[in-house]
Amino acid sequence: GGQGSLYNMELLYNPNGTVDGNPESLKLNNPYNHTNGTVVIADRGDDKETYRWNFQMRNARGRDDYGPLVELMQAFSLSGSALDAATQQIMDVDQWMRTWAMFSLNGNDDLYTRVFDHNYRMFVRPEDGKIIGMPWDLDRAFQIATNAPLWGDENLRNVIELPTNKRLFYGHAHDIINTTANAEYMTTWATHFGQLTGQSFAAQVSYISARSSFVLGQLPGEFAFSIATADPLDVGAASTATIGGRAWVDVREIRVAGSVLPLDITWNVTPQGTSAAGPWADGWQATIPVDTSTGLVTLLAFDHQGNLVGTDTITISSTAPRPIVDQLRIVELMYNPPGGGDGEEYLEIMNVSATPIASLAGVHFNGGLTFTFGDVPLAAGERAVIVRDAAAFEARYGTGVNVVGEYTGSALDNGGEELTLVDGDGALVQQFTYDDTGDGWHPTTDGDGYSLVVLDAGGETSSWNDGAAWRASREVGGSPGERDLYLGDFDGNDRVDLVDLVFLQSRLGTAAGATRSTGDLTGDGAVNRSDVAALAARFGRVATPSSLGGSPAAAAAVVVERQLDQRPVRRGALVAARVDRILADSELAPGRRRSRHVGSMDDTAAVDASAVSATEMGAESNLRARRVSRSLGLEDFRLEGSGHRRPG
Repeated sequence: GGQGSLYNMELLYNPNGTVDGNPESLKLNNPYNHTNGTVVIADRGDDKETYRWNFQMRNARGRDDYGPLVELMQAFSLSGSALDAATQQIMDVDQWMRTWAMFSLNGNDDLYTRVFDHNYRMFVRPEDGKIIGMPWDLDRAFQIATNAPLWGDENLRNVIELPTNKRLFYGHAHDIINTTANAEYMTTWATHFGQLTGQSFAAQVSYISARSSFVLGQLPGEFAFSIATADPLDVGAASTATIGGRAWVDVREIRVAGSVLPLDITWNVTPQGTSAAGPWADGWQATIPVDTSTGLVTLLAFDHQGNLVGTDTITISSTAPRPIVDQLRIVELMYNPPGGGDGEEYLEIMNVSATPIASLAGVHFNGGLTFTFGDVPLAAGERAVIVRDAAAFEARYGTGVNVVGEYTGSALDNGGEELTLVDGDGALVQQFTYDDTGDGWHPTTDGDGYSLVVLDAGGETSSWNDGAAWRASREVGGSPGERDLYLGDFDGNDRVDLVDLVFLQSRLGTAAGATRSTGDLTGDGAVNRSDVAALAARFGRVATPSSLGGSPAAAAAVVVERQLDQRPVRRGALVAARVDRILADSELAPGRRRSRHVGSMDDTAAVDASAVSATEMGAESNLRARRVSRSLGLEDFRLEGSGHRRPG
């Protein structure tokens, strides 16, 4: 809040007396009058000096920025739809309506639009640049008549009396009365403070009760929430349906039953939308996503406190498919990178189905962060990443990751938050809350360098709320854009073993263009002895369901590189072919197709069926290592530790 400009609306104070009665003598600060000059929120031109004296800067003075105030003042001088559009742009209209509903109920007369036009402050909210209203100097509360109009005069009246704003004002007044501005609630506090101070506050309680009763009597007559659209509704092949109806002032949100997302409502005036103060927005209209599974749709209406205040139903039929809701999932989060910065944050999505997604256009986050996907296809099983800072991400991970954009707004919350992903029509794809150190969650992902990785990308979406459905990544930095494996686990069997070593040998000598999955374990684009060292440090690691990823200690193994053949590419191909034959003859489970090349991750997935489990890493592992080593003739490597030795 310290960065936002704060404008204090104030009158000119003219002293009425001097110390000795002589007009030329020193002036007294009291008594005084306000007879010279009035203050209204209205256009005074573009020069900030014309605003300075009546709208004093009370925060961020060094910046001396009157631009937002000038824009607000000029907006207030408009009318009709132009006034509506301009004020929606520069101010938080909903917040203003609640503030002025509160003023109406507490009866302060020393306030803009009542007796004296001052004692109102306006703050520029740094997050979005919109101006909010702030109460100031309330010592003359409970002074206006209990039957005084709900709002005062000046240009503010024109803003409040816009039909949609009037609905907001009525709704906030009704909510404040139900929750606080009533005799039952206030008597508790009046009694409490009366005992503390030794004085009675009965008169204030009586005023609040009388004023609230009058305000309630000025609200439009109550009626039930309803859908007015003809029922049933057939929209053909359309993927959305537009419906409408009426809702009283207590309705704050409308949702489709089964969804946690409020609908985007357009309010309007129906022929029945009249009140003591003229027309108000009693009608609503919303566009909802529909598909082949849509039938009976139930709408739920909620008040300001989240209480259900009305329901209605309509039957809608559509022939539109909506596969993306079942195809797309969030599978990895780097929400708190090491070092305290946000630049290396990322979020990974995946097409978890066997069917390609033609386009992600319109898919967006409706909570947690701000990002809308473009016309991006996603093949079956393909992953894509959105990042906080593309330059910082590339510096850390290189250019081989499928990055489809940068998200804006707030960074991912280091303490956990709710994320909501919807498709282009607003249909819910996923909504869940992740955590950092909560019960069942993974503290190593909170600044230690590990990412959150979902265990079952095809599981029930409700499980994403449970820490048990996630684990920490296998390695520091996570695995953006690819399956999360130990570094060096080329065949994807959740272990780093001899088969991975053979694969790495087959790639030795690659000078450029290599990726993590094709042998480059150090991120320099080449496959060389530094990658051998990286694999050696992880040799023997086996993933278990309880693994936190990256934390298990590596088995004691050292790979010592000898003089390499001067023809590594040709020799690597020969080694790969011999590995292929051995695995086909002695390792693959019956019925699995043989790999054509050890380097093909799709084909070598067959190795998973015969992978030695963590509990079998004993004599069988030694036997397997000796058999494969002998058949391959690994002259370039000597394996020490973990029982793996090249036969002499």
